Amino acid sequence: MSYFRILLVEDNPDHAQLITDALRNEDPTVLVTHLASGQAALNLLAASQQGEEPKPHLIVMDVNMPGLTGIEVLSRIKRDDTLRVIPTVMLSTSTKESDILSALTAHANSYAVKSSDFDAMERDLGSICSYWRISHHPPGEAA
Repeated sequence: MSYFRILLVEDNPDHAQLITDALRNEDPTVLVTHLASGQAALNLLAASQQGEEPKPHLIVMDVNMPGLTGIEVLSRIKRDDTLRVIPTVMLSTSTKESDILSALTAHANSYAVKSSDFDAMERDLGSICSYWRISHHPPGEAA
């Protein structure tokens, strides 16, 4: 069985559980690794570059986190030649244009708004997961 690995970077444990449940409900081959900080995410990605951890197929990251913000982590990921090809979806409760532009300017592949309605969030995250799992064809993988 081939797994689709998602790195979820979310500091709020309640949000993380809801997002993880929504992503896992999409498909049993989806594996979600949850980390609560941007620094932990950068550490895992560094380990993946060394072959110590599997590289995620998709990163789903909260925009507003204490310490390193999601935008700061995103900027570091997109500056790295081997990591920048990992699709990164930024998640936030914010619909402010400045937040959206900050994420897209830092080369986020997508910006999604967290819904307060679980069914809507599950549907939206399922669509995001399906697109990157099924429709997207990353370099080095057969179409």
